[in-house]
Amino acid sequence: YVHCDSRKSHYLRCVLDEVFGVDNFKNEIIWKRTTARSDSSTYNHIHDTLFFYSKSDNFTFNRMKTTPDQSEIPTVFSFVDEKTGRRFQSVVLTAPGLRNGETGLPWRGINPGKGGRHWSVPPAKLDELDSNGHILWPKKEDGMPRLKMYADKHDGIAIQSIWTDVKVIASQADEREGYPTQKPESLLSRLVMSSTNPDDLVLDCFIGSGTTAAVAQKLGRRW
Repeated sequence: YVHCDSRKSHYLRCVLDEVFGVDNFKNEIIWKRTTARSDSSTYNHIHDTLFFYSKSDNFTFNRMKTTPDQSEIPTVFSFVDEKTGRRFQSVVLTAPGLRNGETGLPWRGINPGKGGRHWSVPPAKLDELDSNGHILWPKKEDGMPRLKMYADKHDGIAIQSIWTDVKVIASQADEREGYPTQKPESLLSRLVMSSTNPDDLVLDCFIGSGTTAAVAQKLGRRW
């Protein structure tokens, strides 16, 4: 992971492509550092960038999730079940690509292969979901069924490539060391937990304020 701002990020990505290989680029993560401001004659810059690369296709990635704030529930889970009154969001039941196995077979007369896709779960699981009221059937004749993801059973939302929930270190925070480019522990915790397992080795080749080492120690990683 390499953190940078907008001034040199395009140059750094070229260097990273050369070092790790273009195919080993995994993500560009946008970290919203500050709230909106009005002190600029152009668009205010409120984010930094993190580039995520791997050495090969064999790398650790633990999918992290966040729980939406209660005030966000009506927005995230915008549908209401007519029978139960439970809030849910509508999620696709197919995935890209054709399959020769059971997930590529038609279900209830619907062939996912027509759109170059396959079912995300086997037909038997689709039957189970439907019997439990978890399938949203389309009103139009040629529509595709979707999954009802209920808010009260949801274990979190997978973290995406834009991070707005990681705050910079407050001026009076206990973790503040006064180092000019010190990163918050919450940011490093997410990176370490996403890309390592306990007892793995974490390298920070700059070390700076020591936040990476402190977080690795707390999370049971070597550093």
